[in-house]
Amino acid sequence: MTETQLERGRLTSGERLAVAADLKTRYEAGATVRQLVAETGRAYGSVSALLHLADTQMRSASWPLNALTGDERAAARKTAVRMYEAGHTIRCAAEVLGRSWSCTRTLLIEAHTQFRSRNTRCTAQH
Repeated sequence: MTETQLERGRLTSGERLAVAADLKTRYEAGATVRQLVAETGRAYGSVSALLHLADTQMRSASWPLNALTGDERAAARKTAVRMYEAGHTIRCAAEVLGRSWSCTRTLLIEAHTQFRSRNTRCTAQH
């Protein structure tokens, strides 16, 4: 797919299918819809429609959590548990991991962590 074929504008049905297939390949390789919007100059809705046309399996809004796989996920889980058990809050651990609060909480749940009361503050030194 050439860059001019990806430029914004009306597409023929053949071009539409080709662009949709290209966007699907890039999305499945890890690009976000917003990145594809920025790269192509197309509207968010247009890129989304093209991805759906190509029968793309869309990631959930919590994709960064899902992007943690294998050893990377295990290491993040271990770090979250170690920090939380040392007295840090979920938010503190999330900041260190570079992840959202909900992603970090999910990692702790996966590790069967016993949660403290929500009224506790971070007691550990940063």
